[in-house]
Formats: sequence, C-alpha cells, structure tokens
Amino acid sequence: MFTSILVAYDRSAHAQAALTHAVDIARTQGASLTIVTAYTSQLPWPAGVAPAISQDTIDKLVSAARETAEAALEGFTAILNRVRK
Repeated sequence: MFTSILVAYDRSAHAQAALTHAVDIARTQGASLTIVTAYTSQLPWPAGVAPAISQDTIDKLVSAARETAEAALEGFTAILNRVRK
C-alpha cells in the first residue's frame, strides 16, 4: 500500500511512463503524489578551471537551463491533465 509517491521527471519517455503509472497508483490507493524536476546553474569545467567567459554568456546558459526545467514542468502538467480525463 502506497501513501506517498515521488516521481523524478526529466521529459524522457521513461519519465513520462513512470508519471502516468504513478498517477494511476496514487489515484487508486489514495496516495499523495510529488513530482520533482531540477536544473543547475553550475557550469561544468574540467578540473575546476573555468575559462574566461562573459557574464552575458553565463546568463544565457543559466536561462537556457531554467527554460528546460520550466518545459519539464509544463510537460508533466500536460500529462496530469491528460490522465485526469
């Protein structure tokens, strides 16, 4: 018996399938459902040595990461709306 379910969502086909199943399980067992997605604003640099890049470039990279996370939120909202019907 499930009382709470946590689903990590990254827009992949596997995450979409897991979310659909988790919604069904939560509904049939009266469980709470928590969905999480994440992004990082940390830039990957080998050996901790960052090349000189402009603040504008950093801002664009962080913005792109945030937009990806927001798209994931929109994606699982669409799945939830579709499954509810």
